[in-house]
Amino acid sequence: IGPLSGLYRWHHIATQASGQPAVGCYTWHEDERAYLPFALDVLTLSGERIEQITAFIARSPDERDKEVFARWPDAPPDPQRVASIFGRLGLPERVSG
Repeated sequence: IGPLSGLYRWHHIATQASGQPAVGCYTWHEDERAYLPFALDVLTLSGERIEQITAFIARSPDERDKEVFARWPDAPPDPQRVASIFGRLGLPERVSG
């Protein structure tokens, strides 16, 4: 179990953040019939290789339960985080499936 377990449907949108390549990562939410923002992954490159990935998660930072973390993609996006992470880059708040 976990975000990369294969249990989740993902949609990705390439973008840039602070001049670096980035990817808006969305997870499918059946009740919304849409992909909703999960994280913005910002890539740090070293030549042609990825040296580091910094993920900005669009979920409440207050949750500390390991079981909730394991299913974090199922949690609803935090509207303030979506606006500050996805909105400022012009990424959509939802993507139709």
